[in-house]
Amino acid sequence: MRRVLVINPNTSRAFTERIAAVASACVAPSAVAATVQPRRGPRSIESVYDELLSAAPTLEAYLREKQNGVDGIVVACFSDHPAVAALREIGDA
Repeated sequence: MRRVLVINPNTSRAFTERIAAVASACVAPSAVAATVQPRRGPRSIESVYDELLSAAPTLEAYLREKQNGVDGIVVACFSDHPAVAALREIGDA
């Protein structure tokens, strides 16, 4: 089964749970959406400053999950999050 990693780049557990519900409803029947969030960083992302504060913890969240296998990555953020370019460099998906 394919595994899509959906990363909420902020630390709001409630928001991550809402993202997980939407992601699970959107993936193909042959896939699973694994939704995670960073262990540290801003509770919400409201500015470029918040984006940059959340970038390294977002990458760390990916690196923790990478061992479980990742076939695709979605960064669930309203903007072009700076972690996206870095994930393209280090990601296997």
